[in-house]
Order: sequence, then structure tokens, then C-alpha cells
Amino acid sequence: MAAIPVALVALAGLVLALTPPEAGLPLLAVFLPLVLAALGLLVVGLLLAPVAAATSLGLLAMPDRSVYAAFLAGMAAIVLVSLVPFLGPLLLVAVGLVGMGGWLASIGET
Repeated sequence: MAAIPVALVALAGLVLALTPPEAGLPLLAVFLPLVLAALGLLVVGLLLAPVAAATSLGLLAMPDRSVYAAFLAGMAAIVLVSLVPFLGPLLLVAVGLVGMGGWLASIGET
């Protein structure tokens, strides 16, 4: 998912290199919103990625609770562990990757 904006920029550069200079500005007017939209989708995806990981962590800790309580418990655990100086940033990256993987894996299940 993170490669999509990079691929769009590479495609735009290739198209701009192969076209005459007069077509550069209209092509930029087409490709710039596409790249910005892809970056926006990536940012939204990374912001929502910890939801799946926190919910599954909460359901592992408290299987008899609701999904909302499990999410709150899982997010509280993630926040508390992320306060550890050297482990915290690594944990947040891992939670983002696991959550994004969970969202992408669930697309094929539905």
C-alpha cells in the first residue's frame, strides 16, 4: 500500500519525460491530485491500522467483553507499553504493520 504513491510518482515522471514539454502542465494537473489522493489514503489507513490490533489484543485479554471494551483495553495496553523509551516506537511500528496486515487480510475474507 505504501508503494502506490511512489509508483504514481514514477509513472508521472516517466510520462512527463516521454511527452513534449507543452504537455507537462496538463499532465501535472492530472497526476498531482492522484498522488495526493493516494497519500491521503495511505495516511488514513495508517491512522486506522491500530484499531484491528488493539481490538484483537483486547479480545485476547478479555474474551467475555464486548468489542468496544476490548478495543479500549487493548488500546490502553498499547499506550502503556509505548511509553517505554526504546521499546515504545518499535511497538507502535509493529502495531501499525500488524493492524494494516489485518485490514488487508480481511478484505479477502468478506
